[in-house]
This record gives sequence, C-alpha cells and structure tokens, in this order.
Amino acid sequence: MMLARALQSASDRRFVLWEPGSEGLSFDEGWLMALLEARTRGDGDSERFLLARRVRPQAWPVLRLLLDGMCDTLR
Repeated sequence: MMLARALQSASDRRFVLWEPGSEGLSFDEGWLMALLEARTRGDGDSERFLLARRVRPQAWPVLRLLLDGMCDTLR
C-alpha cells in the first residue's frame, strides 16, 4: 500500500494502521479519515491543520496526490 509507506516516510512518528476487518479505528486511521473528508469537501484550512500536526511539509504534495487517488477510487 503506497499510502501507508508514504505516511511512514513523511513523518518522524510511527503511524498505526490496523489490519482490514479489525474493529474500530486507530487514532491514525481516524486522522487519515478526517484528512480524506477535509480534502473531499475542499476544506483547505482543516486539511492544512491535519497535515501540519503529523506530516513534514515537504511530503504534503505526495500525500495529496495519493489521497486524491484514494478519493477517486472510493467514489
């Protein structure tokens, strides 16, 4: 999964992504869902806030590209 690898290299923190089918969401999965929702509704302020809390700025363009691909797939 490219997004998972990109997240790990985009931050000094370890992202926790649980196996598919697990009950509930990890904090990081909730963060990722909030980021996807902000991106989908065009809420740039929320998107920048969420990215700034977890990801180095130089990685933002790559993550945005991957998130856009994910949003297109989910539609």
